[in-house]
Amino acid sequence: MTAAIPLSVSPLACRLIEVYQRRLSPLKGFRCAYRARNGRASCSEFARRAIERLGVLTGVALLRRRFDKCNRAATALEYEARRAKKKGRWKDRCWSAANSGPGCDGRSTTDACDVLSVGCSLWP
Repeated sequence: MTAAIPLSVSPLACRLIEVYQRRLSPLKGFRCAYRARNGRASCSEFARRAIERLGVLTGVALLRRRFDKCNRAATALEYEARRAKKKGRWKDRCWSAANSGPGCDGRSTTDACDVLSVGCSLWP
């Protein structure tokens, strides 16, 4: 009698994140605020890497902290956009998810975090 090999949930979770990145994220038209503000990996890419390396439980715990940081980045981007608009610097300096270039994984143009594309350059 052979012992049943438990199937790891990590590869399945990583595959689901990849499907999200390729299929759903581009359709919703949002971009990860953390990535937009800090130039680092998007939340979905961070989640995929964390789950792949550390497992689902640890990955999800780290992802909760990352979502908090992403929320703060979204708030800061919204504030900067409002401030730039008041100062008349809004014009052509705003970026959008459509022309923001490839995501951190190079496969899609947008990433996670359900944040509207509201970030703008503040320099003249």
